[in-house]
Amino acid sequence: VFLGRIREAFYLEKPIVDFAAVCASPYAKDIQDPSVVVVLLCDDIIAIDLTSHNFTQYPAPYGVTVGVSPVTHLSIYPSCPTSLLEDLQLCHQQAPMKYWPIDGGELGRPVENNYDLSVTGHKDGSLQFWDVSGVTLQHLHTLQTRQFFDGKQTTDSGESLVSVTHVNLCLSGRTLVIAYASSQILV
Repeated sequence: VFLGRIREAFYLEKPIVDFAAVCASPYAKDIQDPSVVVVLLCDDIIAIDLTSHNFTQYPAPYGVTVGVSPVTHLSIYPSCPTSLLEDLQLCHQQAPMKYWPIDGGELGRPVENNYDLSVTGHKDGSLQFWDVSGVTLQHLHTLQTRQFFDGKQTTDSGESLVSVTHVNLCLSGRTLVIAYASSQILV
């Protein structure tokens, strides 16, 4: 990106298929001052804020993140307290929330105030928390646990030792217990 005197290169993990600058006006005769660049990758789409000093990415508006580590465990917690879901969303929104620059459609919410939580454990040792109450999955938070493991994280045959094998969450006490392929438990 060349913006005034600023030169910035983005290193993306997937090949770029196409990109487009998004301006306030769609008309060519108007002043074209792009505020966002939308990048289509081979298996994802990202939007980069050109108005922020460090060119931050907008959080994806869709629940399912493409290309994450394979799922190794799934737990579902029906009738989850609303306060827990709200707290998980707050953890995920550490930076000021920016709205996705492309809009349209509307996500449905559950008819009743009955919220369901799903927790997925992954091969890379991460956990993802999802609101599964509505018509679509809504990503709430990702918890990385790999940093709690010292030394070797794979076997000689290439199997992941940090792969999540079981998750247990006490909703009322907010206690999370995670078991790994290495036979270790994290509380």
